[in-house]
This record gives sequence, structure tokens and C-alpha cells, in this order.
Amino acid sequence: MQAPVIPLKLCTACEQKLEITKEHWFFRDGKPHGHCRTCRARKNTKHDGPYGWVPAQKVFPLMQELVARYGSVTKASEVSEISETAIRQILKRQRPRVQKKTVRLVVLALYEKRKEDRRNGSGEIFYEMKKAQAEREEKMRRLSGY
Repeated sequence: MQAPVIPLKLCTACEQKLEITKEHWFFRDGKPHGHCRTCRARKNTKHDGPYGWVPAQKVFPLMQELVARYGSVTKASEVSEISETAIRQILKRQRPRVQKKTVRLVVLALYEKRKEDRRNGSGEIFYEMKKAQAEREEKMRRLSGY
């Protein structure tokens, strides 16, 4: 008598061929998922960066400085690897919160740019530009009556 043949399925994550049993797979509507139980468990416990959210008001000044130092949203986006849309939404205060991964990218990009500016001696120039911009904004606020 021949032993029953148990069908095998290839896991799309770890590429192992495993028996189609509840021991190795999660099922939905009678069909096994693409990832085996081991890969799904590993995916849910593997943390390769900070997770969570930060209020956008805390990130706003950092984002302003990042864009000011690079001169445009496009350039800041390229360097920091954050989408232009995300940067614009934070600057327009359209986002109530920001992912911690995004904050980390902003801080890293700012750190590198500040280091570059210090090396090139343009830190003082940036400070003067920032001071002049603050004076212009204050003047506009006073003129508009806010």
C-alpha cells in the first residue's frame, strides 16, 4: 500500500517547500496564505527601526530648517528620502502626526547638512538668513494684524 501524498506549497518569503497543513500555514477561505507561519511570526516580531508616531508640531521646526538649508522641498526630499508630499503636508500643518521613521530621516539629513555647513563655513551665513527671515515674518504679522 502506498503512503498518501501530501501536497507541498512554496513559501514566498523563505522559499521553503512545506506540507499544506495547519502546522505550517495560516488559512483563509480554505486556502493557505503566501507566507508560512514561521515567516509571518518573524515578520511581526522583527523591528529594524523606530515604530510609532510623533506629533507633527514637534517636527515642524526641523522640517522648516531642512527645507531652508537645502533651498527647496525637492532637494530636501531627494537628500532625506522623504516624499515631497509628506514634507509639504508637514510644512502646511496638514498632518497631525508623523512616523518616527520619518523624524529619524529628517534628523539625519539635518545632521549631515549642518556638518557640511560648518565645514564650509556657511553656518554664519545661514544664521543671518534665518534671522532676516524671522524679522520679515514678524513684520508681515504686525502689518496683517494677527
